[in-house]
Amino acid sequence: MSKPRIASFDALKCFAIYCVILGHTIQYYYPNYSYETYKNNYLFSLIYSFHMPLFAIISGIFASSSLKLTPGDFIKKKSINLLLPSFSWAIFGIFISILDNGGSRSIFEITIKHLTFDFWFLKCLFICFVIAYATKKIAPASKVLFFSISVLISFLSNQYYVTFLCPFFISGIILSDFITTFRKKCNYFIVVSGILYLLLLIHWDSNYLVYCSQPYTLMSFLHNEQYFISRTLIYLYRFLIGLTGSIFIISLFFKIKDCHSIFKTIGKYTIGIYCIQTWVIETLLPRFIHFDNVPDALFTFIIAPLFSCITLLLFTFVLDRMAKHHLLAKYFLGRQ
Repeated sequence: MSKPRIASFDALKCFAIYCVILGHTIQYYYPNYSYETYKNNYLFSLIYSFHMPLFAIISGIFASSSLKLTPGDFIKKKSINLLLPSFSWAIFGIFISILDNGGSRSIFEITIKHLTFDFWFLKCLFICFVIAYATKKIAPASKVLFFSISVLISFLSNQYYVTFLCPFFISGIILSDFITTFRKKCNYFIVVSGILYLLLLIHWDSNYLVYCSQPYTLMSFLHNEQYFISRTLIYLYRFLIGLTGSIFIISLFFKIKDCHSIFKTIGKYTIGIYCIQTWVIETLLPRFIHFDNVPDALFTFIIAPLFSCITLLLFTFVLDRMAKHHLLAKYFLGRQ
């Protein structure tokens, strides 16, 4: 079933990538930077309760057409869409690391490191697509089996946080079959998911972030079975707060009937924006820009949001120019 292109999804994708940039701005430019200070920033903790699950669900909503392709066409399409940009943008990281290296590591080691670990989210999405594609062949009709088998497969390894994000991706695929009903009843979902999200948020702690807690995988239980209950509860809690937060935001954006063209443009380049911000916001600018001794509230609610907005617009401008060149669009934006 083809999904109608609606303005709310353009605005939604724009909001999602803005949250990524805002979260990273707080993380890398927080006054008197330290892991404990930025991790406990309220806005940072709020964003990280839902923003990557939201991206995974959005990706799942638009995944259905790819799952109908032949195996060869599927692998080719997803490799170009997701893996090719991650490898192409990794060239910048390789170049930066070679300049900073000082001879401590070989160029080969640097290259392998960046090609393997850079842009983990794109690699995670690729694995989620493969899991979903394979599971669809096993359970083409049953949504319960489709979800259950996919999640069980994701427990085999938490590489690129697949265990964390795969359930959201699969939820997005299932949600896509009910998107028309979802839109019609968005007011109901706003109220229900909003209340549930707020109740869950009361007990949210940044220590529950997937980046902070122990991995939830089959092997982790075989070696540390005494942590089964505590890790399971954290896993379920993290899933529920991510799901309810994402459903609440998606429902809110379904109220949008039209949006400015800039949101549509930004929505087209979320992969490119995710990649370019990695080098600009996370790697290069922190060497030159600091906000030490700036009051926490001023940085959190004024400086960081404005800084994120400006960089988002600049990234979009650059990527829009790149998209006009076929090779750049293919290798750096995943266009076919």
